[in-house]
Amino acid sequence: MATDYQRALHTLQHWINSDTEQQRFAVRTLSAAEWADIAEVTDMRLPAAYYEFIRQIGVGEFFLKNAHQGMFCLYGADEMRQNQRFLAEHLLNEGINIDDEYLMVGVHQSMGDWMGFNLARADERCFDVFDHAAPMDEYAEIANWRRFEEWVVAVVASNGVDSL
Repeated sequence: MATDYQRALHTLQHWINSDTEQQRFAVRTLSAAEWADIAEVTDMRLPAAYYEFIRQIGVGEFFLKNAHQGMFCLYGADEMRQNQRFLAEHLLNEGINIDDEYLMVGVHQSMGDWMGFNLARADERCFDVFDHAAPMDEYAEIANWRRFEEWVVAVVASNGVDSL
């Protein structure tokens, strides 16, 4: 029996394959080399649902509002590395010391909010779309921690609207 998450992935894949005017995507499937690169970047420390998503669906821009910007974007390995470097530089330059360990896997493009995981959390409720206006050292306190698959199910059920 399919889970809500598997049904959401199936629906999303159908939409991507259909790519109608109402639902547009700029998503690409991963080659074996790209998959291995993401596995290396993440050190396979993210929840299984994330890896299932990128294997079945891919990375790129989802729910394009116009030809140049989707509602959210999931990074490939190069973008992940680039954003992790930026994140580390920001923390260093701002003198921010945090106990949390964030791995940003994408960006919500409505306001530029990072999307990612806090690897310091002990459970699978470690995913959030982080408020762009919040200081990074407050992310852990104000986050709406959820499982990645819960977020995907909500996004698909709302046709991309409930993605923050």
